[in-house]
Formats: sequence, C-alpha cells, structure tokens
Amino acid sequence: MHKQSLALKFSFVFVVLSMAISLLTAAWQLTQGKSGSLLLVLETGAGLLLVLLPALLSKWLRFYLPAFLYFFFLAFIYCAIYLGDAYHFYYIPYWDKFLHLISGALLFGLGHPGLLQV
Repeated sequence: MHKQSLALKFSFVFVVLSMAISLLTAAWQLTQGKSGSLLLVLETGAGLLLVLLPALLSKWLRFYLPAFLYFFFLAFIYCAIYLGDAYHFYYIPYWDKFLHLISGALLFGLGHPGLLQV
C-alpha cells in the first residue's frame, strides 16, 4: 500500500487505536474477574488481527492494494466486529443492511479487473 492518502492513514490509526484500547480495557476487566469480557477480548483481538493482515501481506507478498479497497475493508471490519458484535450495534435497525452495502463495495473492488496490481 504505497502512497496512502492522509484520510486512509487517519482511518487506519483510528481503527487500530480504538480497537487496541478496547482490547486492553476488556483484558483488564477479564483479569478483574468479569467473565463477560472474554468474548469481547476474543472478538476485538481477532478484528485487530484482521485489520493488520492486509497491510502485512501486501509488504510480504509485494502487491499493491488500492486505497479505496483497503478503506472499505477497514470500515467493514470496524463496523461488523468492533461496533456490531462487541458493542451490540446489531440492535440498530438496518445495521446488517448497511454492512451488506459495505461488503458489496468490497466485492466490487475485488472483482473489478485491473484494481489489484501485482
């Protein structure tokens, strides 16, 4: 992911920091004996790994991931795992429909010829 826009960098930092803070808070609550925090630790930890995975793979495998595609990936993981599961946003009407809209943008980007350049 070379030449990232400032907005994408800000989005990445925001998503990683908010998920990391939530992960640390939930882990602290887990050590204090709150058993309900285990699922939050697992979900947030998995989401954080998923957010970091494309950046690491693009460096290791040397391919270019378009900025808008990575942005929609960040938005989807943040909204689905972090907000949806961890903070119960699925109770908001049409939250699932909104996530399907984002996943459609991801699938369009993956299927569009010439977007993933090796």
